[in-house]
Amino acid sequence: MKQGPSTPKALVEEVSRELIKSPDISTAILAGHQVLSKKTGYSNVLGVFPETTWKLGKEILETVRKQMDQIYIFTVINDWAELRGTTNAEEIREKYWEDPQYELKESDHPVYGPYILPALGFEGEMTRGRFSEKALQNRFSRLFPKNREACERPSCEYNFNKCSSEVVMLVRELYKSNIRRLIAFMPDLCKNPISFTSQALAQGDFRLQDGVLDEGFYMKNIYLNCVKTTNSEDVMSKCQVEEFTIPSVKE
Repeated sequence: MKQGPSTPKALVEEVSRELIKSPDISTAILAGHQVLSKKTGYSNVLGVFPETTWKLGKEILETVRKQMDQIYIFTVINDWAELRGTTNAEEIREKYWEDPQYELKESDHPVYGPYILPALGFEGEMTRGRFSEKALQNRFSRLFPKNREACERPSCEYNFNKCSSEVVMLVRELYKSNIRRLIAFMPDLCKNPISFTSQALAQGDFRLQDGVLDEGFYMKNIYLNCVKTTNSEDVMSKCQVEEFTIPSVKE
């Protein structure tokens, strides 16, 4: 893991230069990352991270969109962590995903609208540009058994770590939708499980049971400090970057 750029401007410039070098690779930018609260709307547990990274993602998109064939932006919604122990958690989630005020609309983003990632075939688990973390976890659970004695390593390890299972399924769903490069802004506090999973994927330790990867998948994780931050410069203070190329998986 290397130290990342120290300013938002430097980060946008570095990533943009990298993308433009291979403009024909279909790319998705993961930014934002809101946390659904027990009350109406979003929690502020991640400080200014959601707002800041969404802005950074859009700036990268604006810089490269005219030079790239396929580039999209999307966000992930943590719709489980702060709902644990809540008796009506499913009801809260259902109302959130059905509420049109949270959708990403082209009319709200006239420049970025055409570049918002489509729903990728999810039904009730994603609207345009928004993935549900709970849905990713559920899909992983259905694909891989939870019983440690009944499943092969490393599926067990990922199944018992929610962030890890989400990354596996996220890469899987993006790949199935012909995305071959992911630029992902991640909260610093999620670094260990996401790094663990990305490394395992890059080493070929993981096999997708319903299909194989016939090309490499490039993933750039940008970990940003998000706890007790007040502005974008503070978010960048502990910026670290990891890059992985997930190789072709052969049976």
